[in-house]
Amino acid sequence: METKKTLKIKFYQNLGKLLYAIAAADKQVREEEFNKFKVLVKEHWEENNDEKENTVYQIVYAFERLHKQEALNAEKYFNDFVNYRNKYPDLFTEAIRKRIMKTASSVALSFSKVNKSELIMLAKLDMALKK
Repeated sequence: METKKTLKIKFYQNLGKLLYAIAAADKQVREEEFNKFKVLVKEHWEENNDEKENTVYQIVYAFERLHKQEALNAEKYFNDFVNYRNKYPDLFTEAIRKRIMKTASSVALSFSKVNKSELIMLAKLDMALKK
């Protein structure tokens, strides 16, 4: 059985994968996007508790790992997140789902305008979170 701490770490790592998928939907992640992503994660996910650094770190670590590998398989990482969401639906409260959508939309808007690939992925995410 997974511990609560392990589930939290995996939750944030999967969130990092999702946000990477959104950024990579157009088959490229520019350095400017990555830098903006780090700012957005701090804005949306930094908590006023002892775990704040761990939360942001886990999200950024997952994103950065994929970015360094130039792993631009956005659909795979999106599906990984959806599978995680389906496996642990209790972790996805209404407030968390709204926060995820807000962050994902901000990432999509972080560099220029939202393109068709990002828009499709955001719509799929919205549907997946509402299940």
